[in-house]
Amino acid sequence: MLRFRVHDSDALCSATMPDAAYLVGADDIALPSTITFDDGVVECDKRSCDAAALVVGYDAGSAGQLTLQTCQLPERDEPYILALELARSRIRLFLAKLEDWMLYDLDKTHPAMVQFDEARDLFVRALTLGSGEQAEALARESLDVCIQAGEALALHHAELLLSRRLKSPLAPRTTLGCMVHPVQWSERLRSVVASHFDYLCMPIRWRDLEPEEGEYGWRLTDRWIEWAVRTARKPVMAGPILDFSKLAVPDWLYIWEHDYETLRELVTEHIRAVVTRYRRVIQVWNVASGINVNGNFSLTYEQMMDLTRVCLMLVKKLQPTARVMLDVTQPFAEHHATQVQSLPPMMYLEMVLEAGMPVDSFGVHLQVGQPVPGRSTRDLLRLSHVLDRFARLDHPVVVTACGAPSEMIEPGEAAPGEAGPTGCAGYWRAPWSETIQTDWLTKVMTLALSKPYVESVCWQELYDHPTSEMPAGGLISSVGIMKPALRRVGQIRACLQSGRLPSEAETVVLEEEEAQA
Repeated sequence: MLRFRVHDSDALCSATMPDAAYLVGADDIALPSTITFDDGVVECDKRSCDAAALVVGYDAGSAGQLTLQTCQLPERDEPYILALELARSRIRLFLAKLEDWMLYDLDKTHPAMVQFDEARDLFVRALTLGSGEQAEALARESLDVCIQAGEALALHHAELLLSRRLKSPLAPRTTLGCMVHPVQWSERLRSVVASHFDYLCMPIRWRDLEPEEGEYGWRLTDRWIEWAVRTARKPVMAGPILDFSKLAVPDWLYIWEHDYETLRELVTEHIRAVVTRYRRVIQVWNVASGINVNGNFSLTYEQMMDLTRVCLMLVKKLQPTARVMLDVTQPFAEHHATQVQSLPPMMYLEMVLEAGMPVDSFGVHLQVGQPVPGRSTRDLLRLSHVLDRFARLDHPVVVTACGAPSEMIEPGEAAPGEAGPTGCAGYWRAPWSETIQTDWLTKVMTLALSKPYVESVCWQELYDHPTSEMPAGGLISSVGIMKPALRRVGQIRACLQSGRLPSEAETVVLEEEEAQA
């Protein structure tokens, strides 16, 4: 059994401790385990004796309340000091990314290196003390500084790559998009889409299109797609067509939850209906999202792969010229800790490629700040690190849902259709606000667009509405007020079109203007 000592229990996201923490093994694959927190000790009961790392929501000081992980540790009788092991893991990750990104010759006076040296010195001092509250305090300070050093390193690397990409005439053009739920329709929303984004992402939720079996309602989706294609002259990315999350599945489909043959037939009919209707105007299909999570419908491994194959091949058959995409909703694979009959995302995508399924690109969600699976807050270095894993797939990547809220989401506020909170939402640097959302958007879009294999980034929602996946996660408030993040998207798009990054002076001016607004 792994045990960790915590002297300051306020540092832990203890209110949701059983759900917010889990163990990971090799390749950061989540392990089934039982985790408890009592009398200042975190106990992790796992089924094997192999080394494992603890992933937990933790208050890292000025860096924010983040989901962090320790190094992989063997079992021992004496509890580990949690803060010390979290700091050790961050130092290890920083050094690993220095090597991966070939930045080992980075000038020692660079802010990232200065902060890293400070963090390492603090860690050594904490390690010397061994245990006790003073050692934990020094370790937490080391952790805070090292996270900031890691973020500075990630942004430095991103700016180098993005500058090189924008200057290269051979590099593919980077684009920005936004998902627009079709329920609301106004001239103002259409104007925002036309002026701020390169393409429109139209969700195809089965629940919205076919609330009653056999009765499709196309009107709301039709008007947006028709406007985008005929009036705005913007491409449309549609989907996901198949999404088994509670938010997207119609109630009547649960009747066939345990009858796979009938379920497969209904899925086939639904995909055929959607693609046949829109194949003349849609060129990019997000075919399926989160099948590997397997959290709502219980499928076997063989059924998950079979359903993936059926969906991809059917879309390709109906529209051979279309680009088909497979979407990953939980890139950190938290679901595998509690849902044993699921597949970690990288394993799932590699199995798809090995089976020779016709997939042109992969989608990934980068959503933080919400107490639901897959959306706990992580720092910039960790987000950059998980994106780097997609490079080995040798396929283009689209960030299909990039998002963070503009206000704190209370633990009791789950996404529509979710059973309840299942994790520690956390926050980045400071509690979520419109200013923090804007800053997060800027940094994460810079990270994502700098990756050579990332084609585009799509924000998760244009405006806040009752059926939004993330409360307060839109760029326009529910009362129609544009948030500062929307203006920042327009500025980023203008810089991408002009082939340059905003200068430091421009960034300062923009931040001052947004603060005054």
